[in-house]
Amino acid sequence: SRGAEIVLVGCTAASMRCATVAHDAALAEIAGVPVVTAARATREALTALALKEIVIATPYGAASNRIVREFVESLAVHVVAIEGFGYDADPALWKTEVPRVDGERGCEFALEIEARAGAANIQGAYFPCTGMASIDAIARYESRTGRCGVSSVLAGFWAALGRAGIDLRRDDASTIGPRLFARPFVAT
Repeated sequence: SRGAEIVLVGCTAASMRCATVAHDAALAEIAGVPVVTAARATREALTALALKEIVIATPYGAASNRIVREFVESLAVHVVAIEGFGYDADPALWKTEVPRVDGERGCEFALEIEARAGAANIQGAYFPCTGMASIDAIARYESRTGRCGVSSVLAGFWAALGRAGIDLRRDDASTIGPRLFARPFVAT
């Protein structure tokens, strides 16, 4: 780990495929420091936000979306709808298109998924994949809907800093940043 205090493993779907306490412990043993996976951080963030009804907007196709859905639903969170752009079908497409899922496009995609789902009880949106530009999508989504947005990137950042003892909460967090930053970090 070369002086690192925490290692963040950012691949969402891969970490969700092997999201077990034993796997996390094995990674920490290899790294020699605590390890935060995208899956674990997502679990902690969804718990902190008390989200139980969400939509999921991904850059993935059916196979990766199935992994994400199964993982999220294993947390007792109802996935009202999940849709993806299918960019994982082709490495060249992935490389060029995923970085273009910027804030506006990601936010609009989540809102379209919500509209197609037609569910009135949606509490928020989840943007998996650390390759997406999800931070701006979350800001736009939260601002437009008043609901919570979370991503693997945001959850990983929040969980890694929380494990390091850095509290991101601020008095004005609910008005100037992701709602997740208004929540205390609690390790699971």
